[in-house]
Amino acid sequence: MHAVIVEVQLDPDSEEEGQRMLLEEVVPMVKASPGFVSGVWARSDDKASGIGFVVFESEDAARQAAKMASEGARPGAPPSTQVQVCEVTAQA
Repeated sequence: MHAVIVEVQLDPDSEEEGQRMLLEEVVPMVKASPGFVSGVWARSDDKASGIGFVVFESEDAARQAAKMASEGARPGAPPSTQVQVCEVTAQA
C-alpha cells in the first residue's frame, strides 16, 4: 500500500465554505478514486493549514491521486503546498 500526503494552506475566514467543499466534493471524489483504501483529513488549531493522508492499494493508484492533487483537481480548491507519495510500512 501507498499513501498520498497533501498539505494545503487554508483561509481561516472561509472555514465553513472549506469544510463544505471537503465533505461534499473532495472526500467523495477521493473515495471514488481507483485503489482507494482509507483517508483522514485534519486542520491545524489556527485553521490556517490542513493535511490529508489517503491510503491506496498500489503505488500507481497513489501516484495518480498525487498528480491530481498537485494539479488542483478542481477550480476554487486551495492549492496544495506539498504532495508526497509514501510507502505504508505499518498500520494499526
